[in-house]
Amino acid sequence: MQKLIAKYGQAAHLAILAVAPLFLFPFSSDEAIAGVLLWLSLVSAAWILLGPSVLAAERLSDSRWRVLCGVGRDPLFWIMLSVVLLSGLRAANGGISLSYDAEASIWRLSSARVPVLPGSAGTAGYLPFAAVVSATVLVMGCRHSLGRSARMAFLLLSSSLAGLASIAAHVALGLGNSRVISFAALEGSGFSFFGVVFGLYLLIGTVSLVAALECGWWRVMFLPVIAISGSGAGLFSFSPGYALVGFVFAEALLLGYSFFFAQKTICSSEVVKQFFLVLTALLFAGILPATFLPERFFESRLSAVSEWSLFSTWFWDARAALSKVAIKAWTSHHWIGTGIGSFSLDFRFGASPSDWALLPSGALSVPNGWWQMLAERGIVGLAIFVLPIGFLLFSYGRRFFWSIADWETPNPACLLAPLLVMVLGFLSFLDCSPMRAEVLMASGAALAVSAGSFPRRK
Repeated sequence: MQKLIAKYGQAAHLAILAVAPLFLFPFSSDEAIAGVLLWLSLVSAAWILLGPSVLAAERLSDSRWRVLCGVGRDPLFWIMLSVVLLSGLRAANGGISLSYDAEASIWRLSSARVPVLPGSAGTAGYLPFAAVVSATVLVMGCRHSLGRSARMAFLLLSSSLAGLASIAAHVALGLGNSRVISFAALEGSGFSFFGVVFGLYLLIGTVSLVAALECGWWRVMFLPVIAISGSGAGLFSFSPGYALVGFVFAEALLLGYSFFFAQKTICSSEVVKQFFLVLTALLFAGILPATFLPERFFESRLSAVSEWSLFSTWFWDARAALSKVAIKAWTSHHWIGTGIGSFSLDFRFGASPSDWALLPSGALSVPNGWWQMLAERGIVGLAIFVLPIGFLLFSYGRRFFWSIADWETPNPACLLAPLLVMVLGFLSFLDCSPMRAEVLMASGAALAVSAGSFPRRK
């Protein structure tokens, strides 16, 4: 019983941490979500150290010592710990706002409390700080504390909970929740979309279906169906057309390999069951938007994909104008940027009259994640964002080449990393969705699980 709790109890806590923002974003403020994530991270970190998966011929005390030593020797832990400290410093170093200079009779952009250090506007840095802390806990737990079946249980539980969060969001949409309606309308000038994270969990749910078939988890086979159907519906209802096309393409690749893997490693009859389960999930994924999504939104999504009108002329004009503002803001603060949450203020000072005519309400971000990051975080912020991802991809590449050398058939979970890099890399040039808190947490955990799913060298 102790081994069972250590294996699946920890996976459940990490899954709850990963999907908590999906339940809270439609109904809570960013500050409240940040507080919840920090408390959940504390509980999950305790599970990682006190209740890790017990491997063969191990006692629980041996497993705890193995995880503690593994985390301490992992360079990625110290990299992410440095990112946590810098993010906390940036969140605490607020004070960036508009200020009026009475002597010169002009408005100015005030600097942070400590101008030489990275800063933030108001409380805009709290949620990114909480997201970095949560991502650190998730990545370390998936890399060192979860065994093979526990990692698959984490994928199954997190994706099924994400599916339930999507169903709850659709019900709130049908009941007229104003914030969820704004998510479905893709309104605002933030160029950051709530539905992108459901595309990640659609891929994770597909992998969890194969894991459930391989492990013989027939009593919980309804969970992958909930994961795929709910996540697919959330992707359709709360994402722009280009994100929908990108994730559907990745899902088609993953499904094709999943059928091949199931036939080769499980048995042919399981492929038939897998096909019907996927078909059932996709059917329910279509029913949810058709039932709860307003008709004008539903038709606009279908027409955007069917007519291949994924981008409007206004989008490209706005992208060019906002990119110029971001470049202007970055050139004045190369290393640390103007501060998280400050781009709306940068737009007021850097926009031309034609930009105001194009975006009369201003803009919160740039439809280009890289320029957004440089403008608000500078070169230092870009480096601390890319460094952990690069280390995870390096770890993945090393395991990948070992697998090729040993002629092993990799699990479908091993495809998560390249597919996520492909889709999120594509989206990062079109909006700021890959920098959302829930996307960073889910993608970090998925990259860690993907690298750990290759057969280990004996």
